[in-house]
Amino acid sequence: MFNIKKKISFNCCIEVTIIPQTTESKLWWSDRDIQLFKESSIVEIIRLKQIHPSITIQQASKLLYQPPNMTIIYDINNFG
Repeated sequence: MFNIKKKISFNCCIEVTIIPQTTESKLWWSDRDIQLFKESSIVEIIRLKQIHPSITIQQASKLLYQPPNMTIIYDINNFG
């Protein structure tokens, strides 16, 4: 058959991203910060549900914290 030589090469540069484990979370957020975030997010979700009683908790969470993932655009008329 054909005698084909294959070549392979490796880049000498690599990129490393270090992701902290939960035991290292104190470098990022303190326990108090995490608790304050949880409390604040619960208040925000409750307020949104008071304005729009038909919105689910999941929809409210996505709307508040992951807006690009919503399939609908926020409009007061979208929720009963």
